[in-house]
Amino acid sequence: MTSDILAPMCAYIAWLFLLWCLLGGVRGWAWLHGVMPAEYFRVGEGLRPSDKIVDVHHHFSNQFEIPVLFYLGCLTVIAANSVDGASVILAWSFVVLRIIHTAVVVIRNDPRIRVWPYVLSTFAVWGIWANVFRNAVWSAG
Repeated sequence: MTSDILAPMCAYIAWLFLLWCLLGGVRGWAWLHGVMPAEYFRVGEGLRPSDKIVDVHHHFSNQFEIPVLFYLGCLTVIAANSVDGASVILAWSFVVLRIIHTAVVVIRNDPRIRVWPYVLSTFAVWGIWANVFRNAVWSAG
């Protein structure tokens, strides 16, 4: 069952690599076309580029916040030998909801819409950790 929890982790990493490529493409295009100042491209300071570039940049940076708890939760489930159907469903839910969240940010970036997949994906991570505590901590005692 370990491979069942690795699949959503690998899928999310693949999604992150695609998002990283999108960020590089958007920033590179903007710099080459003169709509992103070289100083901002170099050190992230100076005249601010367009909102779309900043949205993608901030969204990519966000992938190293709550998602870190997702990775750690999945790895903890594996280490505790407590991979079960609930953990796998929650992991896949997290991945799908974060992909939806990214699509909303990149296409429209309406906070009223993007908040829901973000919050629900965070609840999925909470669920993974609740499952860790239930399976590995409370049942061990």
